[in-house]
Amino acid sequence: MKSKNLIYYLTPILVACGGEDSEAGEEKPVDTTNTTEVVEVTNTDLIEPKNVSIFSLGLPVPAQLPSELSTRKAIHHHKSSGTTTEVDMVVVYNPIEDMIDLQLEENPSKAEADRNVVEMIVHSDYYRTATGVGVNSSIEELLSTYADCQFWYTADGERFVAQSVQLQGIQFIFNYDACLKMMEPGADSTALLITDFNPGSPIEMVRIF
Repeated sequence: MKSKNLIYYLTPILVACGGEDSEAGEEKPVDTTNTTEVVEVTNTDLIEPKNVSIFSLGLPVPAQLPSELSTRKAIHHHKSSGTTTEVDMVVVYNPIEDMIDLQLEENPSKAEADRNVVEMIVHSDYYRTATGVGVNSSIEELLSTYADCQFWYTADGERFVAQSVQLQGIQFIFNYDACLKMMEPGADSTALLITDFNPGSPIEMVRIF
């Protein structure tokens, strides 16, 4: 019985070493193929100062996107002080909706892929602040989380804006129909109260700048 056990255990050892026919000192070839690990990018839902998901102010649009997202070029006509200018944009979208507009810096000396993002407009309710506020949140939900919000009307873009000191560089924008108060033509930076808005008015866009 002992001899049988000895043969049983020696056999794999001989095979692993190449058997008796293997030349002494022979080395197996080493695979030197350069393999690149593919890392999947996740489309997180967080809005925070200077960032929306994987997109950041002061940096180019990431070359690698989550599998469900695509981008396309666009020209936005921006109205300011009675003057309309063309602004280069990159629209981030999925098969269902446009999600974010990324405004690029004006720098003709840079290739488009190297131009930094200087402003972002969120159109999708997928993205939210850490407290859950985003597009389609009501004005009451906004105030319940950010009670220090201040509201005003700006003729620059003709929009109603809310902003909290807790979120520097982030504005919540409401539709023109959300406000009960009539704005005087040419009025700018007009302070408003919560009572100036229709109850339940939803946030239309979130601006990160």
